[in-house]
This record gives sequence, C-alpha cells and structure tokens, in this order.
Amino acid sequence: MRAMMEPVVADGRCLGVFDGGHLVGSALFFVMRQYWYGRAVPMAGVAGVAIAPEYRGRGVGRAIMTSLTGLMAERGYPLSVLYPATLVFYRSLGWEIAGQRYEITMPGRDLFAPGQPGTRLRRAGPDDAAEVLEVVSRTHVQARDCGPVTYEESEIRRFLTAPGRYADTTRYAYLADDGFIAYRWQHRNDEVFVEKAVAASAGTTRALWAVAGSHTSVAETVRAQVAPQDPFWWLQREQTATIAEREGWMLRLLDAPAAIAARGFPAVDVEVPIEVTDDLLPANSGRWQLTVRAGTGALRPPNGPLAETTIRTGHGMRLAWRG
Repeated sequence: MRAMMEPVVADGRCLGVFDGGHLVGSALFFVMRQYWYGRAVPMAGVAGVAIAPEYRGRGVGRAIMTSLTGLMAERGYPLSVLYPATLVFYRSLGWEIAGQRYEITMPGRDLFAPGQPGTRLRRAGPDDAAEVLEVVSRTHVQARDCGPVTYEESEIRRFLTAPGRYADTTRYAYLADDGFIAYRWQHRNDEVFVEKAVAASAGTTRALWAVAGSHTSVAETVRAQVAPQDPFWWLQREQTATIAEREGWMLRLLDAPAAIAARGFPAVDVEVPIEVTDDLLPANSGRWQLTVRAGTGALRPPNGPLAETTIRTGHGMRLAWRG
C-alpha cells in the first residue's frame, strides 16, 4: 500500500482536512484512462475518500470533494470516476451511475482446455508494463469498448511487481500478441481470482483462461471480473458461470467540451442543443450545441437561440454522456 501511495502524495494528488494537527478527512485520485467507444479519454479515478466518524455530517466530505474536483479539473482531466459509498452524496456533487463492475463465479473444471494451437503466451513482469498497456489498449480500441479503464505505465509496473494484495496470495500474469491476463491464486480460499483478462481473438481468449484454469486441481472455484458483454460468455462449453457481485461506478465530466471531443461516438449525424448547470465547475455551465459527425463529437456554444426541445441537465451533463 505504501508503494502505491507514495507517487500519489509526491504528485500532489492527495488532499487532507485537518482540525489543528489532527487529520479528519482525506481524498485522492489516480491517473487513469477510460475507453469510450474505442477511444481512450484521460480520467481521474477518485479513491481514499475517508472522514473521521465524529466529523461526519459537518460538511467535511463536501469540502474535500469540492476541492478535489477543482484540482482534477485544473490538472486537465476531462473525466472523473469513482465507486460510491453513498449515491446521494456524490449525486449532489455531480457524479452519476454510468456502469457496473461485475464479478462472476464458476467451477474451475468448466474453463477451457489448455494447449490452443498457434497461441503463444509468456509470463509478464515489471519490464513488460509498456507492452501490457499497449496490448490492453489496442484490444479495447478494436472492440470499441465503453467503460473499461487502464492505469498509467508506472502503476502497471507496480502491479506486475507486487506478488499479491495479501500474504497468502500469488499473482500470475501472462501476455500474448493480442491479449493479457492477470490473476491471483488465493490459498486461504482455494480460489483463483482473475483481475484482468482481455483478448482480441477467440484462440487467445481460450488460451489465457486455460492458464488460469490450470490451477483448478487445487482451487476448484474461479472468481473473475467479467462484464456481461465479454466474449468469454460465448466461448463457455456450459453456461455455469453466474454473476455473483455487481458494483455501480459513477462518472462526472470535469471539462465537458474536452470530454466530448476525446471520446468516440457511433457513426451518426446529429445535433442536440443542451443547457448545463454545474455549480462546482462553472466553466461547464451554459448553452451548448452537441454535434456528432463520423464518430467524432464536439461541444460548442450555439450560434443562435436554443431550440424549444433543448435538453437541460446539471452536474456534468449526465444525459449527454451515456455510451
């Protein structure tokens, strides 16, 4: 944990609230990117929001999140994402549910057989961080994904260096030309937990998952982070995997024009008048014309009066962002 936090603190991405010399609240953000219709958008991932119990309900949380929102915008991030402990609080500050993180469980015996012909895998280590980032990014771009995130190269290097989050876990990572998998064998639970698995072809998908499945002689259960639209579901021999857990994540636009310009769109031709109210980031407020042409979007002030059918929204344009 210390190794993960040191660069965050050194880069000024961690804020604290003090009462005298006593720390009563904290919040920070990680440097990430999020894919929207196959385009990577710089994103600030909020984490570590904590308020001392005796200071809750006194405005400390709102104060630190207001400051953190301003800091993320000043640093030039168009987007911010977080996992909420409470929806009401974060909605009041402009975040809104935009997607889900899913975990599945399945019997290990139902994973794919090893030995996929033509698929070359190799163990990935810290020195492969740049290649891992390139392969994962390319896969998300080719799939025109909406929602997945990746970290910066230095964080991926740290991830590939650490043996596991807990003392009784062992992390494994494997890389192919068009895919990557990272998983932990959790000794105390006799369980394999797949943290990340992406691939651009059926053969690589099978080969990567087969490596994780090779542990199931001693770990009978596989738990994995897999979205409902992942090709993994189509390649199962039997539909024995079930969604065991889902967690909603919330998104906020920090720089509305930059966010719209950075993301991808379907190949449609539309113009939508929008009026935005954003109390935390007034630069987002005002009248806008959302234009989408050939998969690219733009958000500009309108040339004339707003149409009667204008979409009016607040707190970072929730209605205009859905993938």
